Amino acid sequence: MSRGERIDMSTQKGVTLIELMIVVVVVAILTAIAYPSYRAQVMRSHRSDAKVALERLAQSAERCYTNAVPKTYVGCASAVTASESGYYSIAFNGTTNSFSLTATAVGGQLSDTECRTFVLTNVNLKTAFTATAVDSSAACWRR
Repeated sequence: MSRGERIDMSTQKGVTLIELMIVVVVVAILTAIAYPSYRAQVMRSHRSDAKVALERLAQSAERCYTNAVPKTYVGCASAVTASESGYYSIAFNGTTNSFSLTATAVGGQLSDTECRTFVLTNVNLKTAFTATAVDSSAACWRR
């Protein structure tokens, strides 16, 4: 710039505070819409942690029963008390001729009210329950 030149303020480039605030509001609205969907999808993906743990432990119980003399599920309880990722606690209930495995949500997974508890029995009966103990097996066990 040489001496005597005037700076024309109308030709300066930049972002005004109003434009910046509009962008912030748009981002906030998109986040408010997207985050609940994201969180629901994460909880649905964590359900596989319970299903995998129950199926593995059921196989282990069947092996134990096959090798037991006399045949019983009573001594087949596994030392596993939580799913691999820790989103569910696991309980084993075995009798002479049957067993049931129950996976119950813990920690942050308690927010999943649709599929709070999964149950798998020795006859491969798969059930699931909501937080209010309503049967939601069809929705929770589908792949």
